[in-house]
Parts: sequence; C-alpha cells; structure tokens
Amino acid sequence: MEFSFILATAAARIAAAWMAFRLHQRHRDQRFGIVAFVLAVTAAFPLIEYVSPNSSLLGSWLPQLGGALAVLLTALILVRTLTALLQAFGEIQAANDCLEQRVADRTAELRTVNQFLGKEVVERKKAEEAVRDSEEALRSSENELRRLAGQLIAAREEERRRLARELHDDLSQTLAALALELANIRIKAKASDPRVSEGLISAEGRVHALADSIHDMSRLLHPSILDDLGLEAAIRAECERFGEREGIPVSFDFDVAERLPDDYSLTLYRIVQEALHNISKHAAASDASVTLLSADG
Repeated sequence: MEFSFILATAAARIAAAWMAFRLHQRHRDQRFGIVAFVLAVTAAFPLIEYVSPNSSLLGSWLPQLGGALAVLLTALILVRTLTALLQAFGEIQAANDCLEQRVADRTAELRTVNQFLGKEVVERKKAEEAVRDSEEALRSSENELRRLAGQLIAAREEERRRLARELHDDLSQTLAALALELANIRIKAKASDPRVSEGLISAEGRVHALADSIHDMSRLLHPSILDDLGLEAAIRAECERFGEREGIPVSFDFDVAERLPDDYSLTLYRIVQEALHNISKHAAASDASVTLLSADG
C-alpha cells in the first residue's frame, strides 16, 4: 500500500513535469523549464526514500525541500495559467463587447436605412398614385376632347347638309325657272331680232353652267345621294364625276355586306373624296382605283 502511494506521487510529479515542459516549449518561458526540471527530480525522491530509508540526508530535509519546491512551483504554474486564462477571458470579453457595439451600430444604421427606404416606398406609391390619377385625368380629357370633336364634326356636317339642301332646293329651282324663262323669251325674240336671240342663248348657257356649279357645290357640302342611296352609290358616283372632271378613269370595287352607320359612311366618303383630290393634285396618275372591303367585322 505504501509503495503504491509512492508510485502515485512520483507519477503525479512526472505528469506535472511533462505539463511544465510542454508549456516551456509552447511559450518559450524559462520558468516553465525550471519547474519541469525540479518536478522531474523530486519525482525520484519518494522512490529513493523507499529504497534507502536509513539515509539521513535524503530521509530528513531533502525530500521535504523537494516537495516544498514542487508545491511552490506547481502553484506558480497554476497562477501563471490562471493569469493567462484571465487575460484571455478579458480579451475575449473585450472582443465580444466590441463586436456587440459593432452589431449595435450596424443595426442602428440598418434601421435608419430601413426608415429611409420606407419613406422612399411611401413617396413612390404616392408618385405612382399621382401618375395613375394623371393618366386617368388625361384619358378623361382625351375622351372629352374626342366627344367634343365628334360633336363639332357632327354640327359642321349638319350645317353643310342644311346649306346643301338650300342650294339644291332653292337656288337650283330658281335657276331652272330662270333658264325656262330665258328659253321662252329666246323663242319669242327669235323672229324679231336674231341678235337678241343669240344673247339669250349665251345667257341661258351661263345659267345652266351656274346651275351645274351650284349642284357641284351642294354635292361637296353634303352628298344627298349618300342619304338617299347609300355609301356604295355615293362613292361610285364620286369616282365617275372625278374621272369625267380630271380625265383620270377610276375603277371602284365595293364588298361590304352590312349596312354601316351614317357617321361611318360619311367618314369613309370624305376619305375617298380627299384621296381622289390628292391623286389629281400630286400623283400625276393615268388611272386610279378605289377598293372598299370589310374583313373580320
């Protein structure tokens, strides 16, 4: 039993000496080397005392001195280790505080950025709503403008229809009656004075020319044939009159089965009128064609 205790004491001192030696290698501190040497030496004292118990020098004060040194040096190692641990813990705590401060600063910065982005989102939503309101107001204005333009065109076409009717009904009938009176006077004056008869013939011709001009003016203002016979007959008659007037033959092809509304018919008729006018003015064409087809409704 006593020998086992001696071996355990020696083994503990050897283990402590090995730890001190490793600390000496790691930190390059001579104190750890001295501690390792003393612990290694004192590890042999219990064994020597057990083998030579009668040795006065070894048996009296040298083992006790070695044990005291071993305990002292071990305490120094522990103090050194604890000091290093405390220093490392302090450094870790400082690093942790610094990291927490950086995290707090970054969090505050991100919170500020988030608040700024929130304001930006709110302002952008307001801007988008303002744009939508402006677009709706613009669409409403366009619709109102289109409605007013339609009313203006309708009022203008109604005025043209009224003027055309007055020209056709009033002036044309008056000129026709005037032409008849001139013809009667010409017949009565033919026997008495041939020169008067020739003058009446010339006046009668000018009256017929004036009647034709008024008829053309009435047709330009508003084609009554469009109201009476429809779009196809109106465009066909326009193409024939254009060919006779300008000397440019115009072929016409019409393939629209359904009856179009009056405003559609009038719009298409005006388009054909303007297109034929541009042909006579700019195209220098020898012939022309007008095609009106319906497709996909």
